[in-house]
Amino acid sequence: MSVCKSIGDTHGEALAYNCIGVDYQKLAENSGSATELWEEAANYHLKHKEISDVAGKFLAHINLGVIYQKLGDVEKSSINHQFALRYAIQMSSVTGQSVAIGNLGQIGSGEVIGDNEKLKMFVERYLNLSQEMKNRKGEGDSYAQLGNIATSQGDYEGGTRHFYRAMKIAEEINDRELHETSKCNFGIANANLRMEEHKAKLLDKVNERMNNS
Repeated sequence: MSVCKSIGDTHGEALAYNCIGVDYQKLAENSGSATELWEEAANYHLKHKEISDVAGKFLAHINLGVIYQKLGDVEKSSINHQFALRYAIQMSSVTGQSVAIGNLGQIGSGEVIGDNEKLKMFVERYLNLSQEMKNRKGEGDSYAQLGNIATSQGDYEGGTRHFYRAMKIAEEINDRELHETSKCNFGIANANLRMEEHKAKLLDKVNERMNNS
C-alpha cells in the first residue's frame, strides 16, 4: 500500500485497501462478536470507496453494507446497499443489481428499512432479476420475503400465495431450510386468513340479524 502511494498507483492502493478490509472481515467472523475488527474493516472499505472507480465503489458499498449489518446499524447497511445498487445500474450490471437488491431484502422486514413499500419494490425487482438469470434460489427467497411483507401488512391471502410459491421452489431445488421456513410461515398466514374469513362471516351474520330485527 505504501509503495502504491509513493508511485501514485491509485488502482493498486484501492485494491490494497479492499484486501485489508476483507482480511479484517474474516478475522471478525472467526472471532465472533469482534466489534473493533468489524469497525477496522469498515475503515479500510471507506478508504477503498474514496479512491476507487465505479466498480470499486460498488464493491466497497457492498462490503460496508454487510459490515454495518453485522454491527447492528441497519440504517447504514441499507444506505450502502442502495448506493451499491445505483453503481450496479450505472454499470448496467444485472448481476450487481441482483446482489445489491438481494442484500437489501436480506436485511429484514419493512420496519428495518422503515418503508414496507420501498422494501417490496426492491424485492420485486430482485425477483424479476432472479427470473431473468434463472436463479431459482433467488426466486424462492424473493417469494418468501414478499410473503413476510404481505403478512406484516395484514395481507394474509397474499402471504399464503407467496409462501406457497417459495415452498414449491424450495422443493424443486431441495433447499430444506427455505422449505421448512416457508411451510411454517404458510401455515401461520393461512390460519390468520381463515380467522379473518371467519370473523367476516360472523360480522355478516350480526349485521343480517340487526337488519332483520
